[in-house]
Amino acid sequence: MNPNPPGDTPLSPALKIRWKALLLLVVVFGLGAGIGVGATLYYVRSQVRYAMLHPFADRGRLDRLAARVEANLSRSLDLDAAERQAVHEELAVSVKQARQLRRRNSVESRMLVRDALARIEKRLPADKQAKLRQKAEDRLGRWGLRAGGPDEPAEKE
Repeated sequence: MNPNPPGDTPLSPALKIRWKALLLLVVVFGLGAGIGVGATLYYVRSQVRYAMLHPFADRGRLDRLAARVEANLSRSLDLDAAERQAVHEELAVSVKQARQLRRRNSVESRMLVRDALARIEKRLPADKQAKLRQKAEDRLGRWGLRAGGPDEPAEKE
């Protein structure tokens, strides 16, 4: 007796293999995409966290950028020693100003977050205030921010 109902034809072995291969391909693609997205999010978060915790590092990204610009200008414009020194001094002034701007932005951003949380907290009942504080500490701590208390720069200029 035929175990298959009428009109239902069994899949050939070649077709079964194709479906398995297609399924494997979809799984591998999905895993690769998931790992790629996860790694990208981890990298972005680590970079933001580094910028928040170390905004005033002595040999930070601003200094490396200025050094690259200086080397590029020296090479492309064929600068002599005095001209290189002048470019170096002007770039040092720009780096100092950028660092000051970054410090102000960092402090103001932290104050803004703290102020917003305080305003929200005032509008909530006491039991929900504690939950909000805990949630803010958990969420903001991952990014290098603190929800309450004074925020001191990680490193001073």
